[in-house]
Amino acid sequence: MKTNHYNSLVQASKLNLPKGINLKIRVALEELEKDEQYAADELVDLAEEILNQIAAVGFIHYLKNGVQKEGNQLLPPSINLSLCNFFYVLFRFI
Repeated sequence: MKTNHYNSLVQASKLNLPKGINLKIRVALEELEKDEQYAADELVDLAEEILNQIAAVGFIHYLKNGVQKEGNQLLPPSINLSLCNFFYVLFRFI
């Protein structure tokens, strides 16, 4: 009998998610199929990957927005855009 965790991961695997998350989902599904009791490590790895992706999006958004809450510009917009592009490419391969 497949658990709700397994079924949820199967549904998530059908979504258009980043490669890193899809890979972690596949690994977690394989472990859940073998023995659900030992899938905790893979589920933690999946959760870490999801959090890394969320952090990357937040970091890129922060860099794109040159003016911060205090109204001070962190970096010139051209540098912010360059850093944003750099981190976008970097985080796509992590």
